[in-house]
Amino acid sequence: MSYNRCYNPLCANVEIARLRGLYSELDKAILGCYRWGDLNPSYGFHTNECGEGAHTVSDVAWHKVLTRTRRLNLEVTGREEWVREGRGTVLR
Repeated sequence: MSYNRCYNPLCANVEIARLRGLYSELDKAILGCYRWGDLNPSYGFHTNECGEGAHTVSDVAWHKVLTRTRRLNLEVTGREEWVREGRGTVLR
């Protein structure tokens, strides 16, 4: 029940507001782990392409995260292919 209330912009419950803040802090910490601290999540109530609203990052931030994640995945798979072909080893 709290999960649904977290995404309801009409819910002004103090505990729900704190939960929203914790979600934001968690996301910012994860961005920091990737060294993407330069991204501004711009948290708030945003509507997606389907017209559904949620307390989440802005579309701009979301697309930047997707772009960087895709780039990172391509980089990692490229390194793995390089190792499979016998041209090097993976550093751990």
